[in-house]
Amino acid sequence: MWGYIEGILNRYQHTSNALFYLQSIDTYNGSSYYIDKVAVIDQNLITASSAGSLLWAKYIMENLKLYSAQTLDAWYHYFSTGQVEYFEKLMASINEENQ
Repeated sequence: MWGYIEGILNRYQHTSNALFYLQSIDTYNGSSYYIDKVAVIDQNLITASSAGSLLWAKYIMENLKLYSAQTLDAWYHYFSTGQVEYFEKLMASINEENQ
């Protein structure tokens, strides 16, 4: 079930598309933990607004330690800017990790 129904958002820093939406839910009491950013990580809880999906994915990969910081940085910059230089850095970093 959704975190606000179970009370998870009442105990951890989090975000959403809009605080007013969460406040309209009877079981939500986490306004003091709400952070007005596109993505927020608090321990193992990672939340994002609809606009924060890229950063949300980055936080998940960081939390799971799937790639080095260098690879994640290049990945994030490439997908957030589309600049070829970051794609080159991403490929080089992945190649380094696989050796």
